[in-house]
Amino acid sequence: MTNSIKVIIVDDENLVRNLLKKCVNWEDFNMEIVAEASNADEALHLLESNVVDIVFTDIHMPVLDGMHFIGIATKKYPHIKFVVLTGYDNFSYAQRSVKLGVSDFLVKPIDNDDVFKTLTNLKSIIEQEREEQKEYNRLKKQLYDSLPYLREHFLCELISGGIDKKTIEEKLFFLNIQFKYKSFQIAALIINHSEQESEELKYIKNLQVMNLVKMHFDDNQHVYRFFDSVNRIILLNNDENLDLLAGCERLMDRITKELNCSVCIGLGSLKTEPQEICTSYKEALDALDFRIAMGNSAVILYDHINYTMQENKIDLDVLYNEFSLYLKSGLKDKAMEIIDRIFDTNIDLKSPSAINQMHDIAIEISLICLRYSMHTELDTENQYKADIQSLSQIFTMVTIPEIKEYLFHMVEKTTKEMGRQQINRINKLILSIKTYLDENFSNHDLTLANVAKTFYLNPSYLSRTFKKETGVSFIKYLTTVRMEKAISLLEGNEDIKVFEIADAVGISDPNYFGTCFKKYTGMSISEYKNNLDSPVKNA
Repeated sequence: MTNSIKVIIVDDENLVRNLLKKCVNWEDFNMEIVAEASNADEALHLLESNVVDIVFTDIHMPVLDGMHFIGIATKKYPHIKFVVLTGYDNFSYAQRSVKLGVSDFLVKPIDNDDVFKTLTNLKSIIEQEREEQKEYNRLKKQLYDSLPYLREHFLCELISGGIDKKTIEEKLFFLNIQFKYKSFQIAALIINHSEQESEELKYIKNLQVMNLVKMHFDDNQHVYRFFDSVNRIILLNNDENLDLLAGCERLMDRITKELNCSVCIGLGSLKTEPQEICTSYKEALDALDFRIAMGNSAVILYDHINYTMQENKIDLDVLYNEFSLYLKSGLKDKAMEIIDRIFDTNIDLKSPSAINQMHDIAIEISLICLRYSMHTELDTENQYKADIQSLSQIFTMVTIPEIKEYLFHMVEKTTKEMGRQQINRINKLILSIKTYLDENFSNHDLTLANVAKTFYLNPSYLSRTFKKETGVSFIKYLTTVRMEKAISLLEGNEDIKVFEIADAVGISDPNYFGTCFKKYTGMSISEYKNNLDSPVKNA
């Protein structure tokens, strides 16, 4: 019978065995007598070759009596229910039977009703035990099916801390987690999700990255990969021969190339005991927080980060004034150096308000740039409004490198606009000065100093700028204007006197005028006049 309760009868009297077999309908109890024996030794062999649930055994048997038989069998087969058969209504047997765990005690001659009651009781007990065993086996299977989850759950407990050494060892043994080396290091990986991604897409991307992480360390059984309570990907390295930093750098490159995904990885320091893993985990998270300074795509080792700030922070107003000065002067590199100094010395990276501090500074620097841009002729009202609106981008930035990149771009843009405006102003200035010289060349007081005063300029600046923009010196240009005018006067009136020409072109000393004229034309004034009168010239 399938799943029937298996019974054997042990008695040295064949008659007793037959009576017991016929006293009840065993099938009614879902029971099956699978074997019988005439002595204990034979019975022990039967137990080795059969699955047995109940044993009816006599007390008095040759060689080995029933009590000794039960004692031996119980140790080896604790699940078997023993029913003692005896012809003596002796209480001492009952006591010994109870101590041996005997289920019932039947006195010969066997009474059918007593057997019926015994079997009814045993059937109920065995069926209940079978149900309990079945449920236990189901739960056990469920438990072992859940081992991967249980291991991951335990690893999450381990990184969270609060577990004593003994508990850790017991759970490691049960979960069959075997730490080979006394070397433990945690790496925590986060994915840089965009604000537009749905929660579903975020989970899918997390799984994609986790699958790639598992593949990346697939050949190393001492690197454990799992999610922590907030869905960060955690690596627990127990391989003392593995350089986890280098491995994570290669992993990040692989994720970027194969999944087109940006990640940041923080690494805690090496520990030597399992109960210190939680410390390495906390350090890995601290390293991740440092991505504010390092950027969102980086592998950051806790031992390499530096949260220290200068004891005496530089006053921001001082730095802003320096920045304005460099920006106004077109010193782009110097202005960018000030930005570096501000973010290096005035951001408390451990503060919960670190990002707000970054945003406030970025807005202030941007406004300084825009104040200069709005005064350039190249800027329009619409462009200025667009630039103001673009400042909202700053509030989407969460790392110093991306904010710096934004500000560097703004500085470069501003200095270029100011440079172009400066060139335009200088061109207009030089054009105005040239026009002024062309119109006032006859003025005897037309000197570099006086012209500089007229245009509210420093004489040295005027001299330097004029030469740079025109390619000739101020004096040479003025002399050229005067000499061309002198030639024009000579050609228009050959009888004009030298002193008259000199005075007309703003030169008081006729001799000096003659020297200038000869240097400019290569001829003296008389030679020039004769040349005008020559036949070749007239022809």
